[in-house]
Amino acid sequence: MSRTYRSRVVACYKRIQLLKASLSQNIKNGSNSLEQATCRHQKKQLLRQQEEVWSFLRITEELPSLSKLQLLFESQDIKPFLQTLKIKKQTPDVKSFMSTFKSLHREVEKAAAGSIKSLDEVAEDLEYLLTHHLATFRNQGREEQMSAFINEMMQTKDKFKAGATTLEVVRHPEKYISAKYSSNLSNLELEGLISHAAGSGNFRFDAKWKIKNQDGEGIYIFVDTKNYSRASNMFGDLGQFKAYLENIDSFDKLYIIQQGGRGVTREQIIAQLEQAIAKDAKSVYTTNRKIWNELGIKSVDELYKKCSTKKLSKSEQFQEFRNIVVITK
Repeated sequence: MSRTYRSRVVACYKRIQLLKASLSQNIKNGSNSLEQATCRHQKKQLLRQQEEVWSFLRITEELPSLSKLQLLFESQDIKPFLQTLKIKKQTPDVKSFMSTFKSLHREVEKAAAGSIKSLDEVAEDLEYLLTHHLATFRNQGREEQMSAFINEMMQTKDKFKAGATTLEVVRHPEKYISAKYSSNLSNLELEGLISHAAGSGNFRFDAKWKIKNQDGEGIYIFVDTKNYSRASNMFGDLGQFKAYLENIDSFDKLYIIQQGGRGVTREQIIAQLEQAIAKDAKSVYTTNRKIWNELGIKSVDELYKKCSTKKLSKSEQFQEFRNIVVITK
């Protein structure tokens, strides 16, 4: 148990002892209606204090990361950040934030059991984001970006689930991103525009990191999280995919990460993307000829043919392309 939680339990225990002593004295002193009312009130207080102690002990033992997250929000460093949040148009306090956090997780589990990590694991991932990245966001004048991410996550069960996927990837990038990049990631960004260039649309990434290449130049790794229950619902419009293509020079800099436990396989997602590319081969190819040329695809017709014959989803030649699709573990 943490020192802060221990001190809170001790304080509650002391109040219980005082209430017991006072209650015992009032019972001895008399039995008029005022004293009886006082006794009833003190009994209720005693029960509340006892329940608070048991609640602290139960949460600390069964959900250690959830209790750590609550203590983090109560800390002097993080508490001001809580005041930057707007959950359903209201600025939350610690109690209401934690209540909404737990409620949204229950809703996700109720709608689709096993489609999200445990409550304590999601709490651990959010605690990691705040302790490891908030200071950097503040120093770079981007604190509002993290506020916007958490605000979005805390609106509905679907947005909570999507946010939990992003948190998982931020917490464990080595599980999803190429090993040659995952150990050198820096400058995390959340929920930003893929490109600020005129005419590039308002397509957004879920997470983006910056790394330096061998020449010391900054390059970006993009993460796009998905939480679909059917692969056939994905890639109805390739605008976002093409926006990513405009901003990468190889496929190992893009990761489309589907939430696990949804009954959607990696193979289904790749096949769905392949079908979508076949329908829009010209635009997809001309968006970034170089990236397709490096895979050995030299024309629009060749890209269409590779897709229509399922080579893009099956041939060893295009493994680098298929590696962009990942399922959370």
